[in-house]
Amino acid sequence: YSAYLTPVLQLQVPRHPVWSSPAKINNLAGTMVQVYEQMRAKFTVDDYSHYIFTPRDLTSWVLGLLRYDLSGGANENTSDHVLEVFAYEACRLFRDRLVGPESRSKFENIIFGIIRSDWNVNVGEALESEYRFIIVACLCEDLY
Repeated sequence: YSAYLTPVLQLQVPRHPVWSSPAKINNLAGTMVQVYEQMRAKFTVDDYSHYIFTPRDLTSWVLGLLRYDLSGGANENTSDHVLEVFAYEACRLFRDRLVGPESRSKFENIIFGIIRSDWNVNVGEALESEYRFIIVACLCEDLY
């Protein structure tokens, strides 16, 4: 998946101090694979028939990054912005398919734990505020 991530990150953040490094892109691919493997281990078709996770999900995850403007944190020497988008896209692909708050909480522990361990970044707080914004926007839209 490094081969898929490289052109995406080169297109989105071509001279970023972190994401122009092949080693960092390999690390990000490793993070993706860890999340995928843990999802397959924790959530199976024995739980729910739609809990089928395939490598196609990884490909969709990479391609999903093209929908975002990753250059938002390009002037910084940190990986935080890309990792927040990376985690958000993972939530859309995996978390949204899970049934019940307990399963979603397990997923959040997986994704945020792996990112914290691999990158020493806590993206959970940023995404939590993003979820609140989306929920409020949807509620306000329903009122009109």
